[in-house]
Amino acid sequence: MDLEPAVLHIFDHATDTHFVPAGDLLYEEGDHGEVMYVVKHGELDISIDGNLVERIGPGAIAGEMGLVSEDHVRIATVRAWTDAEVVAIDRRRFMYLCERSPYFALEVMRVMARRLKAMDERVFGHHVSP
Repeated sequence: MDLEPAVLHIFDHATDTHFVPAGDLLYEEGDHGEVMYVVKHGELDISIDGNLVERIGPGAIAGEMGLVSEDHVRIATVRAWTDAEVVAIDRRRFMYLCERSPYFALEVMRVMARRLKAMDERVFGHHVSP
């Protein structure tokens, strides 16, 4: 789980969920994307250049880099490992959530930092100290 339960409850009653059947793509590396996703149910695989980077489940986020980067280009492919349900968060909603819950913004940054460190370890083969 990426988001802490204190933050995740924000999405308990979300009505703008999307169903992603097992095996289907949520998005593909190189796609333009201005939306991030919170996983409500199921598991998704995140891969880069065809290599599995991470399997995420309920409470995890995906697509945050595409949402916050200037070019909005997806750096990974996300495919449903199991049937999944996700909540889409566009830029307007993201900004609203950051305003209303600064803890949400910190959680997203924490996830991004953890993933960037993991990628650095994979690419350069060493552990990055904080």
